Amino acid sequence: MIFIERWPKSSASERANKDSFLAAPCDAIAVPAMAIKWPAKLPAQIALVRNLVTRGDASRSIEEVASQFQGARRVTVESVLDSLAALGLLGAYGANGTRRWKVPARAAE
Repeated sequence: MIFIERWPKSSASERANKDSFLAAPCDAIAVPAMAIKWPAKLPAQIALVRNLVTRGDASRSIEEVASQFQGARRVTVESVLDSLAALGLLGAYGANGTRRWKVPARAAE
């Protein structure tokens, strides 16, 4: 979903973390996004990580996710990723000895 369509449908926590929305247009025009400040509150952390990992089809490692956020601790990012996987919002798997997360494939309806 493009930025203009996504913004009005966003939740309050996503709007509070507007920087994650700005990353999508940067991806579209191949401009590196600035590191986003890691929020102190868990709901905002979850929203940021979910927004990052659900952009595109690529899988991401803990290091790839944590590097996008200024001040994020690896252990905290891993906990958020595992929580999203436990809720079925992300799929977790091992690849070459490294855990990775991505949007799970949806079954055809």
